Amino acid sequence: MHISLKRVAFVAAIALMAGCARGSSGVMPGAQTMPQMASVQFQIAIPAATQAQALKPAYVSASTKSAAVVVSPGSTTTIINCTTLTCSGTVLAPIGSDTFTVNLYDGTNGTGNLLSTGSLTQTIGYQNNTVSVTFNGVVASLVVSLSPTSVTVGTSATVGLTVNALDSDGNTIIAPGVYVNASGSALTINLSDSDSLGTTKLSQTSRTQPTSNLNLSYSGACIANPTITASATGLTSKQATLTVNAAGPIVTPLTIDATQTDLPSGTPVYAYIIGNVSGTYYRIDACGTVYQLDATKDNTQAAGTFPGSSSLTPAAVSAIAPNYPSAWADYSIPISQTSPTQISLANIKTIPGLGTGTAAFSGRIFISVGVPKLPITAQPGGWTAPVFTTPPGYLTLFDWIEFSYDANGNFNGNTTQVDQFGFPLFLNGTPGGTQQGQYTASRATIMSAIVNAASPFGGGSFQVAVPSPAASAYPSGVNLLRVLSPKTLNGQSSQPFSTYFDAAIKAAYATWQTTPLVTHEQSTGAYYTGFVPTSGSNNGVLVFVSGNHPTLSDAASQPVAFTLPLAGGVIPTNDVWQNANTLAAGSKDQKNVEKQIAAMFNRGLLSTLLDDAACPSASTFYPTGSTYNVWAFTFHHYSTNGLAYGFPYDDVCMQNPSISLTGATSVTITLGNFFK
Repeated sequence: MHISLKRVAFVAAIALMAGCARGSSGVMPGAQTMPQMASVQFQIAIPAATQAQALKPAYVSASTKSAAVVVSPGSTTTIINCTTLTCSGTVLAPIGSDTFTVNLYDGTNGTGNLLSTGSLTQTIGYQNNTVSVTFNGVVASLVVSLSPTSVTVGTSATVGLTVNALDSDGNTIIAPGVYVNASGSALTINLSDSDSLGTTKLSQTSRTQPTSNLNLSYSGACIANPTITASATGLTSKQATLTVNAAGPIVTPLTIDATQTDLPSGTPVYAYIIGNVSGTYYRIDACGTVYQLDATKDNTQAAGTFPGSSSLTPAAVSAIAPNYPSAWADYSIPISQTSPTQISLANIKTIPGLGTGTAAFSGRIFISVGVPKLPITAQPGGWTAPVFTTPPGYLTLFDWIEFSYDANGNFNGNTTQVDQFGFPLFLNGTPGGTQQGQYTASRATIMSAIVNAASPFGGGSFQVAVPSPAASAYPSGVNLLRVLSPKTLNGQSSQPFSTYFDAAIKAAYATWQTTPLVTHEQSTGAYYTGFVPTSGSNNGVLVFVSGNHPTLSDAASQPVAFTLPLAGGVIPTNDVWQNANTLAAGSKDQKNVEKQIAAMFNRGLLSTLLDDAACPSASTFYPTGSTYNVWAFTFHHYSTNGLAYGFPYDDVCMQNPSISLTGATSVTITLGNFFK
């Protein structure tokens, strides 16, 4: 925004006064008395304040209601009120070298908002004088726009960039003069480009005065929509996003929609798509191009550094730096908050060896919010995943979708809260998808329920707070980066809930001493029956025999197929939390039995029949008074369709929020609300 700094003339009409002495004057006869002050006539023309003119660059501002003229030496101030057409009055100035400082206000009597200020030192003599003052516009806000607003991949272009500074009444500040703040100090408007690849380039990166001919050059390469940000100390930053359109229709689009969230406008949002086929790891960029991870080339960001740090205070940068303990790769894809971002998934089919089942592309779509991006370090044969409470990545506000995509174009995906909850992500797709991951309560309400849960849950260990020196790096109003699941916490250190399921496990073993546990896996049709002998070599151990044997005598007469745990003993609480170790060992059939038992304990049930072909009603899960996974219960409770991934085996009896798309034609991830 430009302040039109008009030159204002002070015409000093100075009458030379001379007189002859009179006897009564007390002055020697014949002596001349020269005047020490001059009257300076002051006048400024005010533009008409019509609606049409208010939309045009107009300075002296149509909002000007008064002027304050300070003359030094003497520092006398003269207030001149304006009519709708002019500000005019008389100012006394000493003969000699004077400094004139003129401030223009949008209120009468030198009150209201300061619109512009100017100063000039000039010698006032014994003749008519003209004093010309250039006004510097006081910047109150910024405006940024691009023309055109979109470009097409494959065609280079020069995009016009307009960066205007506005005064407090919304008038565009135009030349001459420089930008100043309300204290009259020089102000610099800084310009930045979110494109770190150099595909777009700014013709200037800062402005100190109104100028034209700014532009953004575009090379024609495929990139995520770049955002141009104008910022200045003490002012709200403003942004404009250039839409980079594909040269043709996007095949199998992944749409990431950040337009429906209640995040503050301008909050940085990024996506990261990473996965593997048969142990070889790949990433997908904003154009849907697939790249194999390269540990020798990708890790271009130095340890302890991150993009966007220049906009933060030194204290904030220092607080966030530990998030990046080693060199890392910036695989981020900027996500627009003004229009949904689309990325093609079709190129996954070009990956060598892509097949179906275990040969499908298996990956994650991470979403991060705020300045600190997600650090991903490419490693030989893999990558360093983010961690939730320690580096790397723990100071990034993020969440993710898990998915697979196979050679036939089939997409399977789900939202997850198995490890943590950062913010809500909704998942849907075509054909045949239904929206998953939506809640009936706000992010803050869900987090409060977790943190304030009854002992042994809840408390500070379940939350990761925004580092206070770096609060400006995150969305305003966000105080927590995430809440943590008992699985995550119990896997890191001893917790008050490390023996939480012990009594429930003991009660189940007591029941299975007299009434066998029959399990049935729908996918294989296999039956296994478990019981706990009270004598012999397997005394007190949960043993399984093949087949459906609902009576103890029948079951005990069969040969033992396997024990659980495989090495004997009792299932520990830790394995129920982790759904691992003793509950994830052995053959496929054994693991099918183990996952049903893990789901049973997490849901607070004590069963003698676990049959995922005839599951009980979900309304019977998490019964009042039982010992169950409070974390998982919370997310199922607040889920709009009752589905959630609260522990690794929450897919038993189809309680997981998943979509399965045969021949997927579209996938949509929507960033949910943070505050309401």
